[in-house]
Formats: sequence, structure tokens, C-alpha cells
Amino acid sequence: MKLKRKILIACHDKQLLDTLFNFLSQLDIYVKCIRESADFLLEVLEKDYDVIIYDSDFSNIDCLKMVKLLRRIRPKFPLVVIVKELSLELGGKILEENVAYFTGKPVQLEVINEVILSSLNNTQSELNN
Repeated sequence: MKLKRKILIACHDKQLLDTLFNFLSQLDIYVKCIRESADFLLEVLEKDYDVIIYDSDFSNIDCLKMVKLLRRIRPKFPLVVIVKELSLELGGKILEENVAYFTGKPVQLEVINEVILSSLNNTQSELNN
């Protein structure tokens, strides 16, 4: 039996959340949306997800600090980080943390799709080895 892949989305932006949820649900992927910061960290600590999508507007914690925290909790999971405005300095620092994808708003669903499918395939390959 094939296990259903799981994605966690941490986002307050209802429009972005609905867009991502509807898009990812079509891929036959279990999608869990979190709207509270404390719930997000507990969810990451307690459950395994194949991919996590994090909107930097989600919490009051600095985006880079949150990415570093997530890397400490789950060093290898694919992480997609969405920010309101792209900056080269922040982007460079976040990419140093080995995130799967870093983007600004509005997100391009086609690119998110490719990143997620690639991440899921890489995760499956690692499990098979």
C-alpha cells in the first residue's frame, strides 16, 4: 500500500492558503494548513511531513530565525519559504540553510508544483536507498 504524501502549510494569508490548498489537493496529496504559530511548531515536532511550506508573514519570528529553527528540528525535510518582498541579502542567507525553494508573493503555482514534485521524488529516492 502506497502512503499518501503529506504537506504542511503555515500561512495566515487566506487567499494564498486557499490557492495552495486547492492546487495541492488536486495532486492527491494530504495537505494540512496551520494558522497559529504555536500549533505550527508542535506539528513540526510531532509529525513527519514530506514538504513544509512556510509563509514568512505567518509568525512574529524573524524569517531567517524561523528557517534556522526549522532546520534544527527537521534538518533534511524540503522547506519552501514564501516572503512578501524578495531581497538578495535575505534570499542568500535563507538559501544557505538549504531550503528547497525561496520565493516572493505572488507565488507561481507552476514553479511550486515543480519544486514539490521534485522534493517528493527526492524524498522517495532517499527512502528507497
